[in-house]
Amino acid sequence: MTINSTVDVKTSELIFGALDWVVAKVVGETLTGDSAINYPILIGAGTDGDLQRPFSPSTSWDDVGPLIEKYRISIDYNDARWAASTRGWLMAEYGMTPLIAVCRAIVAAKFGDVVTIDARLIN
Repeated sequence: MTINSTVDVKTSELIFGALDWVVAKVVGETLTGDSAINYPILIGAGTDGDLQRPFSPSTSWDDVGPLIEKYRISIDYNDARWAASTRGWLMAEYGMTPLIAVCRAIVAAKFGDVVTIDARLIN
């Protein structure tokens, strides 16, 4: 695998670091340093006065809560899994937690069923 190789991943299979990275891209966060491949994802410019902070919407209500409001996410629990959909997006995305379902719904609304990511995020 080369340093800049990419891989296509189904939105429904994104999880944790890779999912957080794609959500950060969707919402326009600035990824700092090696956060494109390290976990946790760090956001913020990290230069004179700008603070870097972890960004983990797939595991943190503090990070995903504002996104639920911003993207008007509907969340439901059915068939032993969590479902989430954005306003205007007719299909639900699913996850083992509501946070993962919400993140997948945000990604699906922007990129659809498949997203191209840095291959190092899969490891």
